[in-house]
Amino acid sequence: MQLIHAFVHHQRGNLVEASVAYEEAFRSPTRYPTVYHWYSRLLGDLGFLEESLEQAGIARSMEPASQILNSRLAIASLWMNDMENAERYFEIANEIGVGVPDHQLGMAMFYMRRGEIDAAREAVRLAFRMAQRPTEWVDDVFDSLKDPSNAELRAAAIDTLDTATRDGEIPPYVVLVSWVLFGEIDRAMDVALAEAADHGAIYEMEIVFVEEFAEFRRHPDFPKLMDSLGITRLWQSAGCTFAAGELQCPST
Repeated sequence: MQLIHAFVHHQRGNLVEASVAYEEAFRSPTRYPTVYHWYSRLLGDLGFLEESLEQAGIARSMEPASQILNSRLAIASLWMNDMENAERYFEIANEIGVGVPDHQLGMAMFYMRRGEIDAAREAVRLAFRMAQRPTEWVDDVFDSLKDPSNAELRAAAIDTLDTATRDGEIPPYVVLVSWVLFGEIDRAMDVALAEAADHGAIYEMEIVFVEEFAEFRRHPDFPKLMDSLGITRLWQSAGCTFAAGELQCPST
């Protein structure tokens, strides 16, 4: 029951309550891979990427044939810049067959980091097809990412993003990532602050703690964003501090 409470609180952005519920769930003598999986995602959303990876590894060790757990371990490895293991577990998950959009979006970030823009393009296109969302915007955006010095392509991409965002074709999470990849950090922060104000949570929050978001974390409104989501409070309770765009926690 505590696991369900933890998941629901996490989905609603009640991160303090989710953390407490997970602590209760871990006191149970019977533990399932799902507990570690969901806890990994919560830790990621709090910026504790190393701990998130550890929990993802435990979950996968308990059920190594799971599509979702291999995908989670791949993404958690990617966030920690462990490209070798990210590739390994993405390949395993793909061989098993993962039919969820989030897996493909994780693959897209993996390809972007390796400079394989066209592979990232196709992963995003597949993710949106899986989610039954429009994909017409994809080519304009990735054409510009592939040729960032081309002002005409950039203008077309930004116009496409603005239109698709206004029409609700792209979820805020993807809009946020897109603006960061284009170096439009103020626009990205506007999206994040709006999501925090409207919903009290940001879907897949953990991505703001990866290396591609370093400039985003240095934005003057980033502490305000963390405050509004209740994350600062959890950092403080763990003895962590945030400065110069990086989270510092006491070693254990």
